[in-house]
Amino acid sequence: SARVSSGPWLSLSLVRPSADDIESIKSPFAATMLESLPPSSPRGLAEIFPRASAEALDLMKRLLQFNPNKRITAEEALRHPYVALFHNSADEPVCERPIKISFDDNTKYSISEYREKLYNEIVRKKRESRRRHHHSSGAAPVGAAASSGTHK
Repeated sequence: SARVSSGPWLSLSLVRPSADDIESIKSPFAATMLESLPPSSPRGLAEIFPRASAEALDLMKRLLQFNPNKRITAEEALRHPYVALFHNSADEPVCERPIKISFDDNTKYSISEYREKLYNEIVRKKRESRRRHHHSSGAAPVGAAASSGTHK
């Protein structure tokens, strides 16, 4: 997973990650970047978001855990009291495998570069999924009927 310059976990300055937390992301580039940051005064979420409810602050705290092993899962987040009104387990598909994003961990991207790379990766994965679905169902791939070489 690539690191975005000025990521939300850096700009919030909540708590400096411990050595174990930094090691948990398994990225030498990110570890070096974090170790080079100047010391800062941590700010609590309640100070940053003074109008947020206790439930909102709790959900943010759980979602913003630096260590991915300590972070709340999507399924747990959907069951959190703060979003209880929107929770519908019958309409919330669960991904059975980890989602891997193929970005170089040792490259620092701007937010717009990261956004563009992420969008392109999603489009590529959707195309692959459609091709697999069409091939397994015996249907012709999308755009195969009038292939002029201009379709992507």
